[in-house]
Amino acid sequence: MAAYLAERGHRRVVVMGEGTPGDAEYRAFFTAQAALYGLEIADSYYFSAKPADGEVDQVLIRFRDVDPDALVYCGFGFHSRLLNPALARIGWQPEKIMNAAIMWALASPEWCAALEGWVGIEQTNGDDDHVKKNPNWESMLDRYQSRFGERPDGTMTALLYDQGRAAVEAVVNATVLDGPGLAIGLEQIKTMPATLGGPGTYIGFGPEDHRGYRGDFMFMKQLRLGKFHFVSYHRPQWPSNHRSTDPGGGTAGAGEQTGTAKSRVSLVVNPEGNGVVSCSCVFPPSTNLVAYAQAAERLGYRRIWLYDSPALYGDVWIALARIAAATEKIGLGVGVAVASLRHPMVTASAIATIEELAPGRLVTALGTGYTGRESMGQRPMRWQDLATYIDQVRGLLLGDEVIIDGAPAKMLHGADYAPRRPIHSPVWAAPSGPKGFATARKLGVPGVITPMPPTEDIDAFDDVALLTFGTVLRPGEDADSVRVRQALGPMIATSFHGLIHADPDFVDGLPGGRAWRLALERKWPADRRHFAHTGHLCEVTELDRPLVEAAGAEILTIGWTGSAAAIREHRELAASQGITEVTYAPMGPDIPSELRDFATIE
Repeated sequence: MAAYLAERGHRRVVVMGEGTPGDAEYRAFFTAQAALYGLEIADSYYFSAKPADGEVDQVLIRFRDVDPDALVYCGFGFHSRLLNPALARIGWQPEKIMNAAIMWALASPEWCAALEGWVGIEQTNGDDDHVKKNPNWESMLDRYQSRFGERPDGTMTALLYDQGRAAVEAVVNATVLDGPGLAIGLEQIKTMPATLGGPGTYIGFGPEDHRGYRGDFMFMKQLRLGKFHFVSYHRPQWPSNHRSTDPGGGTAGAGEQTGTAKSRVSLVVNPEGNGVVSCSCVFPPSTNLVAYAQAAERLGYRRIWLYDSPALYGDVWIALARIAAATEKIGLGVGVAVASLRHPMVTASAIATIEELAPGRLVTALGTGYTGRESMGQRPMRWQDLATYIDQVRGLLLGDEVIIDGAPAKMLHGADYAPRRPIHSPVWAAPSGPKGFATARKLGVPGVITPMPPTEDIDAFDDVALLTFGTVLRPGEDADSVRVRQALGPMIATSFHGLIHADPDFVDGLPGGRAWRLALERKWPADRRHFAHTGHLCEVTELDRPLVEAAGAEILTIGWTGSAAAIREHRELAASQGITEVTYAPMGPDIPSELRDFATIE
């Protein structure tokens, strides 16, 4: 879709869709491709549930007011049939593009009529398309019509036929008729003719590559008068293939100054002259993490940090390996690794593995594990024990022999099993109070990551990363805006997750706090109350939802929430306090847009 829009000269679009977890991948990849092709996403909106009365109209009016070149629908398509009636009511007829959700037109005549005029992604050419067609498709239809007396020229017919052919080939090629044997048989298929797609489509597989279709298997069609009409094939080219010469005699490539400059995170100069504040981002390990990481790298973020809470998210080290393999240069960080969850040798070996995958890109911040342990019903470990752990891990990485649990230990990895020692991978600490900062200074760690502006002496550290939350308010948004509440809701819930253990009486004095505490106590007995951490920093549970509703206008006071100018002031203040790295935690249903908004603040 991004390539199609760019080819038609569009530069400014608005995007809408569903806000379900399953649609997050659609959004992440479109946002990344939009950046690649120089498209500005002027505004976006994702429905978290069935739209309320008038909600679609209000969103489209807001979109219309930013004067975009095109309206993009990017999602599964549950609400797609609501769009044309709403567009007619507000009197707006923009160019309309959607992903494969346009195939909902096949569901019913009513849905087909509701998508009239939209251009979307299709995968077969019918008899009414005046374009060179896939010869395998037409031949298969001829045989089908001869045998059954009808001609079902729809995408599902071609898809199911190709799947059946591939399955038969896999059986024929398999050495043993079990799962692994069939996988090997499938991987022998390299250039099998396809019935789906255009004339250049074929099917091929390989080890770890089971997607199948290659070539012209996607193209754009427009729905007109109840029928799909061919528009164009999807034959992508790098934007740099169309580079222009600059006045100085050089060339401008993808994302450089060609009239559609690629967004980059800005650096804020420290007014005290101590350097700059760079911008990084932090996520929980999740299904869509790689797409978020690739978007962050394109936007110019310095580093991607990952949380370490096994009761809440996926494994942090496996997630880092996924990012390392899918990105090129963005820094990687564990923020923070909970020391008590792993033997020091396990952590040292994990660090060595990531250093092998992404040399020089990793920072490991170790902490006492407030959330990581609290969510398993345990108190954080002692700073004294963490200091011992950090010394042990650093010693192992240097190739030293260290004492662990009363016995000597040493990394015994051979040349093909880990980088040669010493491994100079930075190990930081994650303090938040006086005891933690004192321990970090005593250890001589090169950097720290902290959840609040430090009041302690930080001159001893080369790097000080500050964890930040919030959202960039768009024109016209306030505390009642759905997007704002979706982006800030997880942080409201998370603050209560921590407070209920520290000071239940204080919770009762907060908006909605007492009702929430009582509901929590009814739901979970005392020995299971730590289960309240569900959704921590990523979503709002039904138990927590009333807290978001009760927040009212106070929701705008959370973290770094405000206009671009207000957040710029936050950055400048952080620089004056000696912060060297701002670590932004985007939340809500549209992570790529949150990343983009924060990255493009000038």
